[in-house]
Amino acid sequence: VHRLRAGTADLDRSTAAFVNVDNATLKQSTAGVVIGKSVACDEVRTGILVSPMVRGDVHTWFDLRTAFAIGLGMAIGRALIGAGRALVTRR
Repeated sequence: VHRLRAGTADLDRSTAAFVNVDNATLKQSTAGVVIGKSVACDEVRTGILVSPMVRGDVHTWFDLRTAFAIGLGMAIGRALIGAGRALVTRR
């Protein structure tokens, strides 16, 4: 499947590039991007997973927790660099 947009979807042993659904059940599948309100997984691999509610066995490269951690790290890094520059210009 290239692009899937639906209210509810059940994928079994499938490959999808982009999945945008309200409720999804994926079993033994692979997906590039999965966006949904509720996603149930069984042996699923995804590149990017965006969903507040995920149940089951899913292996993802980039999800909401990872995005939050990266964003927080970047904000802290910028603050530290700014503080360092302020100390250097004071002298």
